Amino acid sequence: MKKIIVLLVLAVFSLQAENLKFKGKDYYMISNWSPVWRHSADNFANREIFEAGCNSVWLPLMPENPAKVQETVALAKRWQKEYPDVAIVLVVSHYFAFAHDGKNFKLHDEKELPELRRKFRETLALFKDNENIFGISLDEPENSIFQNYGKWLEERGLNAKSYLFTDYVTLAIKWLGEETKKVLPNAYYMPIVAWWNSYEGTASAYDLLVSNSYPETDREQNPGGKFFQVAYDCRISKETVEKTKLKGYIYMPPAFNVITVAPWNNMREYSALDLRYLWLSPVTQDARGICGWIMYRATEKYARANILPLFEELKAFTPWLLGEDCRRLATNDQGEIYIHRMRKVVKMAGEEIDEYEDMAVASRCTWILKRNPADGSLLLLAANNTPAELKTTFTLSPELDGCKIIGFHDRDSTYRSQDRKVALTLAAYEVLAIRLDR
Repeated sequence: MKKIIVLLVLAVFSLQAENLKFKGKDYYMISNWSPVWRHSADNFANREIFEAGCNSVWLPLMPENPAKVQETVALAKRWQKEYPDVAIVLVVSHYFAFAHDGKNFKLHDEKELPELRRKFRETLALFKDNENIFGISLDEPENSIFQNYGKWLEERGLNAKSYLFTDYVTLAIKWLGEETKKVLPNAYYMPIVAWWNSYEGTASAYDLLVSNSYPETDREQNPGGKFFQVAYDCRISKETVEKTKLKGYIYMPPAFNVITVAPWNNMREYSALDLRYLWLSPVTQDARGICGWIMYRATEKYARANILPLFEELKAFTPWLLGEDCRRLATNDQGEIYIHRMRKVVKMAGEEIDEYEDMAVASRCTWILKRNPADGSLLLLAANNTPAELKTTFTLSPELDGCKIIGFHDRDSTYRSQDRKVALTLAAYEVLAIRLDR
């Protein structure tokens, strides 16, 4: 399948998007949960990953273990010294964020919180001189604390209607963000929120939403398997940002080929084209960054062939992704929501049953049109969010009259435009980009 990447070269004027900031500069996250691939000889970092474009690293933070905290402080200093342009996200341990009853995690007793808050501030203060600290995170809190939700309600004479599960999660995690702002005011509090129905209800507790999905590949002869999950996830992530005061969302797609747990251990390995859709389609729904999960579950051969090229492509797109949103200069004829018929899932347990329901996924075609402030050019990136070939037409503004469409990688390739209309054919779950020159 031919990959087409394009870019619009024109001077236009539109509003500057609100970008994330790192060291005071506009920043688009290109990341991976692990800085090394499987069986790497270097357990610190594979330099090739960062040369390809990766610009952030996620490090563990265990305030409950002073020795481990000192290890992370030293590690963060090394990252700052050896990779000064790489942002650092500190991921707080669940054994500090929550209490534990010997079987499951639960919320801390209110009487314990003043001392925990003090200890957390004390821990964060150890990183005050490290200007590479970008954010503080917490990994999928819902998955750790939902088991004790009912008991917690019962002990307080509450019920799930008067005190929602999202209220419970917000209470559990917001104190970490409050203390972060006291010590590291420029750091983003950015937990990885596991459940789709938790996004909007917990958004008041943090600055950035990190959403994730690792969908199965082809299943029951269904092209793309469960790839529709990513388009849906990004749609509701974007809508949550629009409805709240969040500064944006980071998306976490798959980046592995060695995993031993179901359902991924029995599925077809992600191809390069699969990963390209799963990594780049969130960009067409305004993700403020991409963080793959997880490099140490990828072999070196697989990472070099399938993941490093994605870093390189996102790095190449970055000047445009940080530029102005120019969607006012075009319209698209495939904005209709794609409906996917899927098996029902048992809430909480996450198990599928032999009943079906329709899911409103996302627009059949999602797209962005972004301007590079350095030369006035525009990048049009479009994703087909359906398991079938999609023919779509972009109608350009009169301001774009006379543009010549050329390939981004192959500048000898030309594409026709008639009456300011650009017709594209996108394969199932494909992302295309085009370039228009005067």
